[in-house]
Amino acid sequence: MDGKRIERGGMRPNWKARTRHHAWIAALAGLVVLFVGNAAAAPMMVAAADARYSAPYTGQGYGSVNDYSTGCGVAMSAPVLPTFNVTTGRTYESVKSTASSCGTQNGTGNVQAIESYFSLPITIHSSGLHKWISQWVADFSVKLAASPGSPSQEAQAGFSENENFELLDLTNGSAFFPTTVPYVSTYISSGTYSIEYSHLHQSVYLNATLAKGHMYEFVAEIYIYVYVLVTPGTSTASAYVNMGSDGRHAVLESVTDR
Repeated sequence: MDGKRIERGGMRPNWKARTRHHAWIAALAGLVVLFVGNAAAAPMMVAAADARYSAPYTGQGYGSVNDYSTGCGVAMSAPVLPTFNVTTGRTYESVKSTASSCGTQNGTGNVQAIESYFSLPITIHSSGLHKWISQWVADFSVKLAASPGSPSQEAQAGFSENENFELLDLTNGSAFFPTTVPYVSTYISSGTYSIEYSHLHQSVYLNATLAKGHMYEFVAEIYIYVYVLVTPGTSTASAYVNMGSDGRHAVLESVTDR
């Protein structure tokens, strides 16, 4: 399986096809994330000073699963496809990848799940500097295992989880991005690793100079990603991030404009 894409939630706006900026993009070498465009027309929101958006949300969620593999002996899946509940602000998703040495080539498997919330178009209360904050709380588990078949062989397993926030000026087509993206990640090359994240609070900050009278749209996103690698021989590796079952999920607590 090579470069498969699963999408849900309807059609996404065309502007999302632009180049994306993420702190951990280097980890996704060879993994192409694609989206499609054009959302249905929606009413417009008018933001007051110090606007705060929280559940129930009035926009729409979009999910995407992307995977990429090389070699053989690799299995990848998304046991829980990404989804966003606009009533509660909750997101559910999970990804898994395993690899066993096979043939004479390295085996690699990368899986990424993305859930995005798109707001309705809004007009802001005043021109000048605006300070946006999106706040997530996540509960998820991680299980990694890597077993090199011999000292001359390699096995790796890793994961990352992060949030992102972007703002689009629908009037002139410009876009604004955060300066930093919060994330957690790790990888191992031998043994096992297991961790449970409970009520992990992560905030994304975006400062932008906006114009009164323009229409804007914001996007709050959460990503989970796993990868495995084995070299020829008898090595095995596995990686699993569960943010979608057994009570685990993430919540978009709020988005504020100050």
